[in-house]
Amino acid sequence: MKGSRNYNRRFAVQSIVLFLVMSAIAFLGVYTSGSTAYRSANRLGTMTADYLHTQIDALLQQYNQILEDAVYMADTMLADGRTASDIEDWITSFSQEYNETMQYDESGLYGVIRGQGVYSSGWQPDETYDIYSRPWYRQALQSPGTVARSQVYNDARTGTTMISLSKLLSDGESVLALDIRVGDIQVDWQEGSDAFPGTATVVDQDGNVVLRQSIGQEHVSCGLDDFTPDDYRALLANLTGNRGMYRWDGAQDRYQMYYIRTSDNWTFLVIIPRSVITQDATTLFYVQLLFQGLFLLIIIYLCLRNYYTLRQNRQVQRSLEAVGQTYDCLVQVDAVRNRCDVLKLAPPPKKKGPPIKTYSDFLAMIHPTVYRAEDWKTFCDIFSLSRLQALHQGGRLYLEYERRGEDGPRWVSAEALTAPDASGQEPVILAFRQIHDTKCAELEKNRLLQESLQSARQANQAKSDFLSRMSHDMRTPMNAVIGFAAMAKQYRHDPERVDDCVTKITAASQQLLHLISEVLDTAKIEQGKMELRPAPMDLRSHVQETAALFRLQTEAQHQQFVLREPTLTHQWVLLDGSRLDQILNNLLSNAVKYTPAGGTITLQVEELPAKDDGTLLYRFTVSDTGIGMAPDFLKRLFLPFEREDTSMTGKVSGVGLGMAITRHMVQMMGGHIEVSSTQGKGSVFTVLLPCQAAEQAPAPAATAPDDNGAPFTLQGLHFLLAEDNMLNREIAQELLQLEGATVFPVENGQQAVEAFQNAPPGTFDAILMDIQMPVLDGYGAAKAIRALDREDAASIPIFAMTANAFEDDVLAARQAGMNGHIAKPVDMDRMRAVLAANMPPSLTTDA
Repeated sequence: MKGSRNYNRRFAVQSIVLFLVMSAIAFLGVYTSGSTAYRSANRLGTMTADYLHTQIDALLQQYNQILEDAVYMADTMLADGRTASDIEDWITSFSQEYNETMQYDESGLYGVIRGQGVYSSGWQPDETYDIYSRPWYRQALQSPGTVARSQVYNDARTGTTMISLSKLLSDGESVLALDIRVGDIQVDWQEGSDAFPGTATVVDQDGNVVLRQSIGQEHVSCGLDDFTPDDYRALLANLTGNRGMYRWDGAQDRYQMYYIRTSDNWTFLVIIPRSVITQDATTLFYVQLLFQGLFLLIIIYLCLRNYYTLRQNRQVQRSLEAVGQTYDCLVQVDAVRNRCDVLKLAPPPKKKGPPIKTYSDFLAMIHPTVYRAEDWKTFCDIFSLSRLQALHQGGRLYLEYERRGEDGPRWVSAEALTAPDASGQEPVILAFRQIHDTKCAELEKNRLLQESLQSARQANQAKSDFLSRMSHDMRTPMNAVIGFAAMAKQYRHDPERVDDCVTKITAASQQLLHLISEVLDTAKIEQGKMELRPAPMDLRSHVQETAALFRLQTEAQHQQFVLREPTLTHQWVLLDGSRLDQILNNLLSNAVKYTPAGGTITLQVEELPAKDDGTLLYRFTVSDTGIGMAPDFLKRLFLPFEREDTSMTGKVSGVGLGMAITRHMVQMMGGHIEVSSTQGKGSVFTVLLPCQAAEQAPAPAATAPDDNGAPFTLQGLHFLLAEDNMLNREIAQELLQLEGATVFPVENGQQAVEAFQNAPPGTFDAILMDIQMPVLDGYGAAKAIRALDREDAASIPIFAMTANAFEDDVLAARQAGMNGHIAKPVDMDRMRAVLAANMPPSLTTDA
């Protein structure tokens, strides 16, 4: 054993020495070959730069000759007394003859002949074009007798990057010039001049690119694709002398630069990646390195084969140990021979049983631990010997079941995987793992998903019911409106019948408006746009006014209304009065609807003891002796679109939104609502609202009385009315005229702007503006009027009169420069209040 170990050591040492000697000889040859190739490449790079210089110089000489010929001919024509127009005609013809030769020409010949511009392209500059300030003209004057070449600049006509060649004529003031488009100049590379792929570039002293072209068929950026003139100037600053070689490191490679700098400050650059130059030497190096690597690998393989075998065995052992930490039980099964080897069993059984040698023994051991009989049947079916025999590498069998435990059943998983051994056979590994927490979380998640699905289905059903009821409840008042309108037309000669029809049409319209308002309030709630506007209010008077309205309604329906006069310590409180009205109206209207004739509706307000922080607390109680509600429906009472299906509710209009809206408003105000109800006896709604005490507010000026105490009227006021809908326009005009106002109607915002602009100042006292109109909407019209340059444009009151009644619409009207917002359908009392609150005092008193 020791001699064998020494032999292996000597063999390894000799092999390593031989490897090092062969590597040194090979690398010396590679170095010599690479140095020779590198010097040859440098010579070829210098020759390529010379070739680039020669080609560009030849191209410029060709254009110089064309310009010299043109100048000679122009001098001759001037000597013969020809005009600038004659010379322009000639240079046009001349440019066409040289069209193919002048392939990089941009504009043909052009110039200035004795103060007059001439252009072969037919271009005529605008008045701002100063021909005497152009670079080509100034440089020609500075270089008499020679062709002057400009720096790179942008053409005034096309914006193209170019250089200009120009020459002064014999008269000392006339100049002819031509342009060379420098961005796409190409050099024809002769065979052998493009041996190395790279980039040929010509730049002027300011870093402007005259030419940039790939050398060879393949584009090699050499790091120059994104170069700016500043980058080129920084690069040129590193070059010394008129020619030479410069090495620089780019973002992707290292480069060799061969350059020639001419007397006119143009620099010719040939840039080749060093990886291309050293490609042959690199290839030879890598080939040699490959052979050396193969030889080294053989040595390593021979010396370390046993080490890797041992390492592999240790790695397998560590893997099994790691897997063992994840799984509670690991069993290796030979399904063909019905053999079984338990690798891990945790926790071990309390009573040691017979040794487990076969798979049947293992099944007998775990059978008592399976909690449910159906799970055991499934386990035996999935993990049968026949199924395990059919399992191949990459296959997997899996089952989750409950196992008996000291604290009850626990979820575990069992899975079978194949694990090929050294002999190529595929024994099966059967692994068991605790998944109780994960499984319980998954089951809980599924339960929540099922509940969410059920809730969604119920919501969809509720919405379907809502649409059905909405269709019925909207058609009912609409049918009344249409029917009584037809009856009024039929009995137009009977004033009493017509008055009755109009009264019923008004009632049906209010019912329809109430339905629409509930739907809009629901939309506000869902969008989070419902807001509170608390203000000082007299709670006692507020409640009494609400009670007075419903007392009249209950008397008409032969019901009894009782208001238990509140005993209030703080009569003035800070609350949103409109939201409180809506809450009480919803509760009282439901009580009236669902209480038969002879029943009683009671409203009571109580001030409860204040909280420690001084917050006041009020309890509003609405009770009735009506039909009551079923216990099951009470659970759904405050859900949207919910209505109890009884014989009486079917006769009452509604879509099931009132209570949902009421609860939301109560919660917005920081309060709480409760309900108790007994079928056949009635219902009791209790609302608790917190609020702050307030100082007594001054009397509201909604009706804006004048100095003599008279209420505000529209008598004598002049209105500009913008409304695109003919019916709405007629209604608004008629209502205003009935109030004694004068109305000038227009059909869109643009007409409103023009009417106001064309009318003398003071013609109109106010403007009523619809929002959604063609040509120009109400917002745009208001902004346009405010922007007019006249004394009353900024002060004339403008009011939005629109069906857009959300808070955002009111804010948008304010932002557009309007003074107020009047929601449709138009209520004249509301309109008078809005106008009085926002119009100048002179109008509210003088009208």
